[in-house]
Amino acid sequence: LGLCGIAVLTMLFWPTLSRSMSDLEAIIAMFPRELFAVFGMAEPKDLMTAGGFISSRVYASVGLVLMLAFSISMGAASIAGEERRGTLELQLATPLTRRRLLLEVFAAMLTLIAMLGMALCLVMALGNAVIGLELSGASIVAATLGLALTGLFFGALALASGAATGSNGMARGVPVAVAIGGILLNALGTVVAALAPLRYLSPIYWFLGDSPPLLRGFSAGPLLLLAAALVAVGIGIVAFERRNLAC
Repeated sequence: LGLCGIAVLTMLFWPTLSRSMSDLEAIIAMFPRELFAVFGMAEPKDLMTAGGFISSRVYASVGLVLMLAFSISMGAASIAGEERRGTLELQLATPLTRRRLLLEVFAAMLTLIAMLGMALCLVMALGNAVIGLELSGASIVAATLGLALTGLFFGALALASGAATGSNGMARGVPVAVAIGGILLNALGTVVAALAPLRYLSPIYWFLGDSPPLLRGFSAGPLLLLAAALVAVGIGIVAFERRNLAC
């Protein structure tokens, strides 16, 4: 609801903002270009377009934080959360294998994130049609898919960390650290030339790239996020099966 609410408010605000382009341009000129690159904008004037402005709020800042909070919380509450509450032993006392349990949790996470993505996509499409934002349907789908896969990766990382360690703190701390590190690496890579090649290691860069998601369309970055999520789940399964659990 929060993510869709941010999308609605941002789209409703755009018509008012678009009538004050000179003021917006003056504000943009006050900040260094590197600041905009943190949010996937190599060209700051992209913020003066509907796609750039909405991307900056819904997909690159507030919306991204909400998606990460949702997915990380869900991943951490699954295996590690059940173990902390003492209910994991009850589930493993059944014929359900550890591998099957973790895969079912991941499937549930995937389903919920997909539902959230479809809701956001529908809200964006309706807002685009009603307000007249002139965004392409393909760009809305591509941007929302990228955001959803970013959430899936960090949720999978939280799930795998919890399954491997049994610690709720690690299940939350590892993905949060990777997210913060990815944001910093993406930001510093635009300022420090020596760090520029390392931006390609940032999961945040895989999604945001150098242009607003709503202006870019489909790219290979989200596929890297999907592959990384599957790798994380695979590692989590192996570690979970090898752990000595008191059950």
